[in-house]
Amino acid sequence: QTVVNLSGERAETILKKSSVYNVHETNFPIGKVVTTKFAKAQLVLTRTGSDSFKLIIRRSFSDYIWQWMADAGSRP
Repeated sequence: QTVVNLSGERAETILKKSSVYNVHETNFPIGKVVTTKFAKAQLVLTRTGSDSFKLIIRRSFSDYIWQWMADAGSRP
């Protein structure tokens, strides 16, 4: 498993572009944990703060997810 901590003012935006799960804080409060599809991979997602998340990814998908997030983060 690989753990990625994603935080910052655009973290939720990146997740909205990539995940089928509604990560808006009214639906996904701090401390909630879900298993969801992210890009073409499955992961465990936790909201750890108002603008921070923990993603637990199968190691075989970690490079793919990292590149996906880098691309999603570079676009408005």
